[in-house]
Amino acid sequence: MVATEVDVGIVIALREEMTYFAAELGVDLRPSTDSETGDIYYRFEVPSAGGLAACVAVVTGDMGPTHSALQTGKLLALFRPRIIVSIGIAGALASDLELGDVVVATTVDHYIESAKAGDVAGSVDLHFAGEVYRCNRLLINAARNLSYTHPGLVSKWAEHAASTLPNGTRPPTVHDGPIASAPVVVASLTFTASLVRRNRKYLAVEMESAGILAAVEETGATTRALVIRGISDRADPAKSTLDVQSGGRYRQAAMRNATSYLLALIKGPLGDRPAARRQDSDPGRPMLGGAALVGRENELARLVDALAPGSEVRIVTVTGEGGIGKTRLAKEYVNQVPPKAFDNVVWVDLGSTFTVEDVVGEISRASGIEGSTVRDSADLVKILSSRRDLVVLDNFESVASRAHLISILLMECPRLKFLITSRERLNLPGEQVMQLPPLAHRASSTSSPAVMLFLAGAKRIAPGREWNKDELLAVSEICSLVDCIPLAIEIVASHIDNFTVHDILNLLRDPSAAAHFLSEKSRPNAATQRGALESTFESSCRLLDPSQLRMLEEISHFSGGATLDALAGVVPHAEGAVGITEGVRVLMDRSLVRADTSGTTTRYYLLAPLRQYVLSKLATRPYSARVRSAHAEFFLETAASLRDPLYGSQQHILLDEAEADVWNHVAAHKWAVENGKLAAAMRVVSGLSRLWFVRNHVRTGESLANELDPDAPQIDAPTLADWLITRALLAWLRGRSRAADDMLQAAEGIAASAGKPHLAANAASNLGLVALFQGNRAEARSHYTRGQQIAAATDDRWNLAICKSGLGGVSHAEGDFDSALDLYMDGLDLFRNTGDSWSLGRILRRLMDVGVDLNDQHLVLSTASEAAALADLLKDAHAPAEIDRVLARNATRLGMTSEGIARYLRSAAVYVRLGRHRSAAKNLNDVTALLLQTGQIHAAGRARGVVHQILTDHERRDLTEELGEPSTTRDRVAFAVGFDAGFRGSPHSEIAGLLEAIGSGGSPD
Repeated sequence: MVATEVDVGIVIALREEMTYFAAELGVDLRPSTDSETGDIYYRFEVPSAGGLAACVAVVTGDMGPTHSALQTGKLLALFRPRIIVSIGIAGALASDLELGDVVVATTVDHYIESAKAGDVAGSVDLHFAGEVYRCNRLLINAARNLSYTHPGLVSKWAEHAASTLPNGTRPPTVHDGPIASAPVVVASLTFTASLVRRNRKYLAVEMESAGILAAVEETGATTRALVIRGISDRADPAKSTLDVQSGGRYRQAAMRNATSYLLALIKGPLGDRPAARRQDSDPGRPMLGGAALVGRENELARLVDALAPGSEVRIVTVTGEGGIGKTRLAKEYVNQVPPKAFDNVVWVDLGSTFTVEDVVGEISRASGIEGSTVRDSADLVKILSSRRDLVVLDNFESVASRAHLISILLMECPRLKFLITSRERLNLPGEQVMQLPPLAHRASSTSSPAVMLFLAGAKRIAPGREWNKDELLAVSEICSLVDCIPLAIEIVASHIDNFTVHDILNLLRDPSAAAHFLSEKSRPNAATQRGALESTFESSCRLLDPSQLRMLEEISHFSGGATLDALAGVVPHAEGAVGITEGVRVLMDRSLVRADTSGTTTRYYLLAPLRQYVLSKLATRPYSARVRSAHAEFFLETAASLRDPLYGSQQHILLDEAEADVWNHVAAHKWAVENGKLAAAMRVVSGLSRLWFVRNHVRTGESLANELDPDAPQIDAPTLADWLITRALLAWLRGRSRAADDMLQAAEGIAASAGKPHLAANAASNLGLVALFQGNRAEARSHYTRGQQIAAATDDRWNLAICKSGLGGVSHAEGDFDSALDLYMDGLDLFRNTGDSWSLGRILRRLMDVGVDLNDQHLVLSTASEAAALADLLKDAHAPAEIDRVLARNATRLGMTSEGIARYLRSAAVYVRLGRHRSAAKNLNDVTALLLQTGQIHAAGRARGVVHQILTDHERRDLTEELGEPSTTRDRVAFAVGFDAGFRGSPHSEIAGLLEAIGSGGSPD
C-alpha cells in the first residue's frame, strides 16, 4: 500500500476498544488494507488549531506488548507520524482513581521484563526487574496544562465524560504518573499489592504500552509517544463480575473517556504544527530543506537542551565523518528552534569553496549587514556585540584555522551562541562537542532507524514499492555493511530502480565493488544530489599531512579495528607507542578514526565506507603490501598463541579479545592461504576453536577450515591433527556426523603416530561424543574408555575430565543415573582444577539433567545457578538454550506445564537463531506433545508447523515419526489450521506468539 505522513498515529489493542473509539470519534473512518500483511489502517481528520490534523488508527487484534510493538513498527514505517498514542483501558492501582477516570502516563514500566522467579515456602516468589520507558515530556506537559491553555476543551470533556457513567458517580478526572505494563492479565489483589510495593506511585496496570514505546525507541524515530488509558476496573478478582453486572458499561466508559480526552488534546496543543518562519535576515527565506531526519531524536533533544535560553553553553560543535548527518541535524534544529529563543538565526554554509579570508565576510553577509563596512573581526564584533543571535557555521573544517575568530566573538559578543558542524573539533574554551554516531541498528532488525532511512530513500525512487520479509532482512544487512552512515544508506537506496536489494547486498559484500558502488561514478545524478560520499572522504584526506595519511592507511588494514598494542605490533613507527598514540589522537580529532571503549581495551577503527575508500585509493602503494604482510603475521602468531590459554582460567577475557579481532584473524588466514603458508592457516582454525564454539562463529570457522587441503605437503603432524579435530567438531555442529567421525579417526591415527597423546586422547573423546549423539552407546563407551586410558597414562587431567564426563553421559543415556552422577562429579572436580570454565559449565548442565531424572531439586537448582553464572561470564551463545531445556524438563515433571512449555519455547527460539534447527525441533516436538495433552490443539499444530518449516524431509522423519496427532475430526481441523500458520509464518514470530500467549496466562489458541 502507498501511505503518506500523518500527524497522529493511534495504536489500539482490541476490536471492542476500537468499536468504542470509533463511536466516540463521530467521523467517517477510511479503511485501507495492506495487501501484503492484511493489516487495516483507519484514516480520519480532526479539526485543530493548526488546520485538519491527519490521523491514522490501527488495531493489533490481541493483547500484550509483542503484537503492539509489531504494529507500531509497521505504522511508524508507513505513516511516520509526528505523535504516536497508545490508547485503551487499564486497571486502577492507585486508591484515588475511580472507574471512568483517565490516566496520562509519564513512564511505562515493563515490570515483567527480566523478572526472576524463585520458590519460597512452596509458593512462587516473583522478583520484578523491568525496563522503564519514558513518554514524551512535551506531550505530558501539554496534557498537564490543558485546563489552563484550553479551558473550554477541558470543560466540554468533563461534561461529556460524566454522561458516560451512572448517575451519582463522581465526575471523571485526569491523572498523570507512572503505569505498569506487561503481558499479564491482572485480576489478583496479591499481585497488585506486589506491583505497588515495587512502585507505590503506580496509577494503573495494562498490557500493551511497553511494547509500543519499545518499538518507538527501537526505531529511533523522532516520533513523540503518549499513553492515555481509561480506568475500567481495579485489577482485582471482581473485574469479571463487574463486566457482567454492568453489561460492559465501565469498559465502554473508560475507552470513550480516554478517546474524548485525546480528541481534546488534538484539537488543542497536539494539533498545532510548527509554522515556517524566518531563519535569517532575509524575510523571504524558507525553512531549511533536506530529507526527513530519521533516528536522531536523542541528538536533537541534546541540542535543544544545550542551546536553550538560560543555558550556559554558548558553542556546540557537531562532529563526525562526512555523510554522518551533521548538516541535516543542524537544519532540523534550526527548523524547530522556538521563535523567541533568538533574535535571528544566521546560517552560514562555508563549504569547500570558502577560504579563511572569506569567513568574516560570509558571517556578516548572512547576518544581514552586507551593506556595512566589515573589513575584519573587529568590525564584525562592533555590529554583533549586542545581538542575541544563533550563528550556525556549516562545514567549518574547511576553514578550521579561523577558529580564533569564533573565540573572539564568544568573548566580545556575550549574547551570541554558535552551532557548528565540522569534521574536527575547534578545541575552544567552553566548547561542547557532540560526536554523531552512526544510525542505531541491530543485526536482523527490520524497523531500526537505519532501515527506515533506506526505505524512505527507496520510496523517493520507487513510490509504490512494497517489501517482503526477506527483502527487509537484506536491507538490514545492507545497513550493517555500510556501518549505518546516513549518506551511504541514501546512495545505496538510490539504486533500487536498477538493482534488487539482494543484488545490492552481494555487491556490498565485495569490498572492491562496494567502494565503487558508494562513489558518485556509480550513479552521478543521485549521488550528487546528496553530496558525494567519496568527495567528503577525499576532502578529509587532503587535510592530512603525509605521516597522518600513512597512519590512516595502516589502521584501515585492521578489520573491526585495532588496539594500540596491535598497531604497535604491525606498524613500523620509529616514534614507538607515543608516536602511534599521538597519530591516532589527531585522526580522532578529525573524525576519521573512532574509539570503541566498550571492552576491556580501547579499539580504534574506521567506519566501513571510509575504510573501503582508504583501501581502494591508498592501498595500491608498495608500502601497503608490507603493512598487510605485517598485519597477517601478527594475527597468525596471535591466533596460534591463543590455542591453550583459551582453555584456561582467563578464557572469558581472551574470548572477548579474540572475538573483537575475529575478522583480523580471517584476513590473516586469507593472506596465509594466498602465500602458501598452509600450516599457519591451519593454526588459525585450531587456535581459535574455542571461539568458534562458544560465541557461535561456527560458520566462519567451518568456512576457513574448508579452504584448506588436509593432503597438502609440508604440514607437520601435530598441526594437521589439531586442525582435523577442530574441523570435525565444526562439521558435527553443522549436522555432518559421518564426516566428523572420519576426520576424528584420521586425527587420532596421526596424533598417535606422531607421539602426541594429548591430541590422540582429544580425538578419541570427540569420537565418543559423535557416537553418543548418534545413539551408539557401546561405541561411545569404547572411545571414551580409550581416551581415558591415554590421558591417565600421561596425567592429562583436562582430557581425563572430558572422558570421565563423557562416560557419565553414556551411563546417563543407559538410565544408570547414579553412575552418571558419580562420573559427572569426577569430571567436575577435574575441570575446576584446570580452570576451564566453559567445560565446567557443560558438566554443570549435564548434572542438572541427571538431577531431573533423580528428582533431586536441590541438585537441579544449585547447578542451574552456577551454570547460568558461567554462561553469562563467558557470553556462551548456546548455554542459555541448554539450561532452559533442562529446566523445561524439570517443570513438566513437577506438573508445571505452562512453565515447561514456555521454557521449551525460549530454548527453541535461541536454537533457531543459532541455526541449530534439530535442537529447536526437539524442543518444539516436546511443546507439541504438551499442548496436545492440555487440549490446546491449534497451538500444537502451530508448533508442529514450525518444525516442518525448519527441518529437511529426512530430519523430519527422524524426529517426528513417533509423535501422534488429534483423534477427532474437529481437533484434526484445528490442528491443521494451526499447522498451516506455523509452517507459513516466520519461525521467530510463531515461537514468540506462542510464548506470549503462555506468558500472559491465556491460551495460545
